[in-house]
Amino acid sequence: MVRLYQLAGSPGRIRMCRIVLAAGLVAASAMAAAEDLTWINVSDFKLRLGQDQVLQDLARTELRLTQAQLFPKVTLGTDWVVDGKTEYSPDVSQIPDSSYPTKDPSSIGLEVTWRLFDGLKNLNDINAAREKVAATVEASLDTKQKLLVERAEKVLALTRDRTIVASAKRAVVRQQEASDISRQMLTDGLMTQSDVSIAASELENLRALSEQASRQLANSELAFEKFNGFQAPSKLNVAAAKLKLPASVTDAVDRAMANSPLPKMAAHLQNAADFSVESARGAFFPTVDLVGKYTRTFDPTPAVSTVNNYALLLRMRLPIFDATLQPNLDRARAEALQKSYDRQDTVLSVSTGARRYFNDYKSLKAQVGRLEARVKEATKAQAAMQEEMKAGLHTVLDLIQTQRNLISAEQSLADARYLRDMSAFNLLGTMGDLDDGAFDGGGMQKMF
Repeated sequence: MVRLYQLAGSPGRIRMCRIVLAAGLVAASAMAAAEDLTWINVSDFKLRLGQDQVLQDLARTELRLTQAQLFPKVTLGTDWVVDGKTEYSPDVSQIPDSSYPTKDPSSIGLEVTWRLFDGLKNLNDINAAREKVAATVEASLDTKQKLLVERAEKVLALTRDRTIVASAKRAVVRQQEASDISRQMLTDGLMTQSDVSIAASELENLRALSEQASRQLANSELAFEKFNGFQAPSKLNVAAAKLKLPASVTDAVDRAMANSPLPKMAAHLQNAADFSVESARGAFFPTVDLVGKYTRTFDPTPAVSTVNNYALLLRMRLPIFDATLQPNLDRARAEALQKSYDRQDTVLSVSTGARRYFNDYKSLKAQVGRLEARVKEATKAQAAMQEEMKAGLHTVLDLIQTQRNLISAEQSLADARYLRDMSAFNLLGTMGDLDDGAFDGGGMQKMF
């Protein structure tokens, strides 16, 4: 016990333990950082594209299953008799010197079956599966368009919030100058104490608004990072004016009908449903199989040890009564009718969306122009009001109102630009014209 105590208390041993502990903490931190890095690379963008890829794989597997029905089926089987009895009428096994057994013989056999005709049911199933594969491809393209629109929304929201934060900070600086001016004018006898207090109160209010804008910016940065899998760059240059937007409503609708994946996906799904109807109708027809059989039976009689049977057959089956056939056909017809309605609804939705987003963009573009002029005039008014307050022509309340008008105009302009650009991206997404090349990797500053 004394020796252990001395060893633990040795300064060299204590120093060594500290080094080992520090190394362990460094390794744990590195592992934690690696885990964080791995987690952050799994973004919403990649996850949702991966889910669509799984749906495509499932559809292609279903196509392979239907195509496999065209090939022959080979079956190897055996009957191993554990116990049994063969009865004859009249009972020949009781005849003296009879060679008939009283137990069923065991057998082994090979059968090859090839479906020659099934009312074209399998061919219709194959065509339906192909249409479903094409529909999943179009659905994946539509998902990518939606993801690019959502990525643009994250970028534009971040740009808007950065603009609002910068505007709030400028307002704080301007109000700080106004507060300093009011205190100096109080000293000179040109301002009252209440005016100084009002200026100080407005300064604190603007600081609170600036902090609120900073929190909103932090949330936007977090949303950007979660969606894209990497932190937002310091510079974002997104301008909807540089996008290839349609010149008219008619152009927007025509491009949407020609390029949007949604109408194409709806058409493929309707075709698949129509083929399913034909497949269900084919179940009423007879089936014809080509069958090749080989069977070996063991110990059928005391005199014969094995019997080999070979046969090439044409097997035909005609359904006389099957209560499930008509309900299956009725269900397939109802689903085909529903897919037809879905297709019409999709075409109407896409064309209406293209019109709405085009009109929104034109209206918001004009609104942005008016707000830019408002910000310009409000900036001039604020500078002039500050100089006039120094000259005693206006009170601090007049200056505060002017500065409120300026920050309101700047924030309204930031919101209007966000809505204008989102309308442009939504329009392009509806038309299926968004290009993901500008969003690849971390070079977001190269966008548009």
